[in-house]
Amino acid sequence: MPLHNSMKHQTYKLLSTTRMNLLIPREKQTHLINRTTPTLPSLKRQKTLKEFTSLTIRLIPQKRESLIGYFIRLAHANGLSTVYDLISTVQLSRLVQAKLSISDSLWLNQILGRETTFESEIPPLKSNQLYVSHRLLKPKVCIFCLKENGIHKDNWQHAHHLVCEIHETLLISTCHTCKAPLEWDTALLGGRCANKACNEHLILEDTALPSLSAKQIDDCLLVDLITTTQAKCLTQKRVYCDVKDINKALYQNCQRLNDKDLFYNQVIKPVLSSDLCTSAYPISIKVLPLSFIIKHLKEDWSVLLWLKAYIQTGTRNLGNNETFPDVWMKVQDISEVLELSREDIKHLYKTKHFKSKTGAHFINNSSILELSGLFSALQSTPTEMQKRFLSYSEVIINTKAYHTPIFAIIYAMLSGRLSYHYYTNRTLLCSLFVDEGEITEFAREWLLAHKETCMTIREFISLFELNSNDISELFNATADINKPVKLSKLKAIVLPNYLHKLTFKN
Repeated sequence: MPLHNSMKHQTYKLLSTTRMNLLIPREKQTHLINRTTPTLPSLKRQKTLKEFTSLTIRLIPQKRESLIGYFIRLAHANGLSTVYDLISTVQLSRLVQAKLSISDSLWLNQILGRETTFESEIPPLKSNQLYVSHRLLKPKVCIFCLKENGIHKDNWQHAHHLVCEIHETLLISTCHTCKAPLEWDTALLGGRCANKACNEHLILEDTALPSLSAKQIDDCLLVDLITTTQAKCLTQKRVYCDVKDINKALYQNCQRLNDKDLFYNQVIKPVLSSDLCTSAYPISIKVLPLSFIIKHLKEDWSVLLWLKAYIQTGTRNLGNNETFPDVWMKVQDISEVLELSREDIKHLYKTKHFKSKTGAHFINNSSILELSGLFSALQSTPTEMQKRFLSYSEVIINTKAYHTPIFAIIYAMLSGRLSYHYYTNRTLLCSLFVDEGEITEFAREWLLAHKETCMTIREFISLFELNSNDISELFNATADINKPVKLSKLKAIVLPNYLHKLTFKN
C-alpha cells in the first residue's frame, strides 16, 4: 500500500491486526487496532522475506526520513555489509516506491518488536500527463547532509526538489567519479558510491542548473521521455519518474526547449528516423511524439511556435516503407488523431480492426487499442488510383449530409462495395481516395436502410423531393422543428401522399 495520500506530511502507522495490516492515518486508527499480535506468514511461502525474527539494534525512524533510507540505516547499524542481507530485491523495489506489503509490515513489526511510524512527503498526482507520482526511483542525495547525519530524506526523491534546503547545494543522483546512477545500499548513507567497482566518496557536481519552475521541470521531463522512449510513452502514465540522471536531463532539455537547432537535431531527427515515422501511417500518426510535446508543454518555450509550424509544413514528404509497426493509443486520442467518433471506434474494435491487450468486450475513453490492423487491411485491398478519385476529406460533406458514419464507409471499402485507393497523407480521411458519385450513392442507400437514423425536419426537407403540402404536414406534426426525429417517423408523415418511395434531391 502507498505510504501517502493527497495530504502532505501525513503520518501513518503500521498496524498489527489479525485481519488486516494497512497504512492508515492516525485519526482513523482507533476502531481498527487489534492488540492481538499476529502470526508472521510462513517464510517458505514468503520468499521475499529474509530470515530475521529480531534485530539486536532497533532504530527509530527520524523525522522526514525515507522508508528505504531507514531500512538501509537499520541494516548498517546491525553490522550487515549490504542492505540485501536484510531485505530482498523485491522488497527493496517496494520500499523505493514507498510501499509496504502486508507481509512486509508484519515482518517489520516482529523484527523491531514494536509498531513503527513513517512519513511521506510526495503526494500522488491527479492531473499530470506523464506520472502518477513525482517520486524518483534512483537515489537523489545531499552529500553534506549524509556526511553530517547519514539520514536520507524522503522529499529528496521528489522530481521538483533540486536543492538541499539546509545547505542550498544541488542534490545529486549520479557519481561524479564513475558517472553511474547512485544505488540504494549502505555505502550511500556514508556519502560513498554504492557501485562496488567504484566506492569513491561522492562529490558535488559542477553542473549549474538554471532556475526552473515546477511546470518547466515537468516540460523538461516530458521532452526527455519522448527522446528516450519515442511513441511508447504515449499510451499510459508512468507510475514513477525513472530518470537515471535528473540534473543532466533537466539541463539538456532546458537547452533544447530554448534552441530550435538543438531541438531539431536531438529531438526531431530521432523521431523522424524511427520505425513509426518511416511507416505508411498517415502523417498525423507519424508525428505523434512531436504532437504530444506540443499538447502537453505547460510553459511558452521559444521552440513552441516553430515546432507547430514545422509539423504543418516540414513533415509533408516523410518516407513510406509500406509497413505498419504496432501503435497503441487511448480511445480518446484515436478519436482526435484519426477524426473518428467513439461509435466508429467501437464498431472497428468489434470487427477486430482495432485490438486491445486485454481483449475486453467493452471499451471506454481510457482503453488502449492497437491500430495497425485497420491500416494493414486498408492498404492490402485498394484499387488502382483513378483520375476521378478525390480525397475522402473533400467529399465527406456528402456522407455527413446522409448521416452515414465513417465506420460504414470503411466497411464498404474493405468488403469491396466501394472502390478506393489508400495513399499516405496528412490524416486518415485525407489518405483515402474515392469516387464522389459512388460514395454519395452508397450514403443514400445506407440512410434508406437505417430508418432509426435521427435528423431534424430541415435536414429531411433538404434531402428529399417534397411538395409544399408535405412540408406543412411535417411542421404541423412536430412540436420542436430543431429536435432530431427518427427517419421512420418522418417518412410515415409524408409517405401516405405518395404511391412510390421517396426520392432524393439531385
